[in-house]
Amino acid sequence: MRAGEDFAFNATNLTVSLRKRWVDLFAGYGAWIEIVYLEDELRAVLKRNAGRKDPVPARVIEKLAGKVEVPDVAEGHQVRFVVLG
Repeated sequence: MRAGEDFAFNATNLTVSLRKRWVDLFAGYGAWIEIVYLEDELRAVLKRNAGRKDPVPARVIEKLAGKVEVPDVAEGHQVRFVVLG
């Protein structure tokens, strides 16, 4: 960020408060902030997860899915919504 170079930050930030920490840090460097929100049906997520070498327990994914706070367009300079299912 100090060098002013473009970069992508890939993280699962389910809540506004988690995203705000990063957004505030990036904004402090004068970064252009684009949030890309990906959404899929829970059953599709669970199916993909089950096929992983080291799957996350389904109950953990279900619990986290219940905590998702969809980004608001005011959270960044641009917010893109990608619905997969």
